[in-house]
Formats: sequence, C-alpha cells, structure tokens
Amino acid sequence: PTPSPTPHYKAPRLVWPRDGDGTSVAYLTLAWEWDGVLAEDEYFDVRLWRLGAPKLGIAWTKRTQYVQRASEEGWHSWTVAIVRGREGVVLEELAEAEPADFRWSVRGKSEGPAPTAVLPTRQAPPQPPTRVAVEEP
Repeated sequence: PTPSPTPHYKAPRLVWPRDGDGTSVAYLTLAWEWDGVLAEDEYFDVRLWRLGAPKLGIAWTKRTQYVQRASEEGWHSWTVAIVRGREGVVLEELAEAEPADFRWSVRGKSEGPAPTAVLPTRQAPPQPPTRVAVEEP
C-alpha cells in the first residue's frame, strides 16, 4: 500500500501577546487562531522560553488558548506548533508559527484578553492521608 501524504497545515497565527508587547500579569493567557480541525492524534504544542534560552514546549492542548503562571520576569519568546503525537512524544511536527518576543512582568494590572481558559485548581484528594502515631513502650 502507498502511504498517504502528510496533509499540509497552515501555521497558527499568534494573537496575544504580540511581538514587542509588554504585559504585567501573574497568569498570562497565550492566545492564537487556526482555521483547521485537529485530528485525534494532533495537538497544539505551546512553546514558551526566556529570550536566549532553548525553545521549550510547555503543554499540548486542543484549545486555542493556554494560561501560564509567571515564573521569571523579563523578555520571553513563544510560539505554537501543530504536532502529531502520542503519550507526550512528538511523532511529527506539521506546522509552527513564527515566534513572538514579549516582556513579561508580574507587577501591575492585567493586560490582554481576559483569561477564558480554566485555571488549574488545587483539590484535596478524596481520601486525605492519615498520620499514624507509633507509641513507644
């Protein structure tokens, strides 16, 4: 059988933050647009790194937004790639947006689109751990 050709994908378009922007938020909503439909084994690979550091993939998602908690202030770069993968392993990169550089600080008021993605919340385990005191004779 002849293998089917890899479909051609247009790169996502980065919406926020844009190249050269500055933002002062503790939780940054990275937002992008894409007109296609992801297959079951395809994901957006969100990549965020400090300017000058190696590119770092931080999450796979099927949504066109991702909320990241601030770690370090300063200049950062970000992009989104469309990847085919399984169990956290990229099998094929199908398209990638041109990276955008932005300055991120956590002081000041929120800028950019309001976060619509659900922020992670801490939940207590259903069975809280118990402590067993051992009495010495």
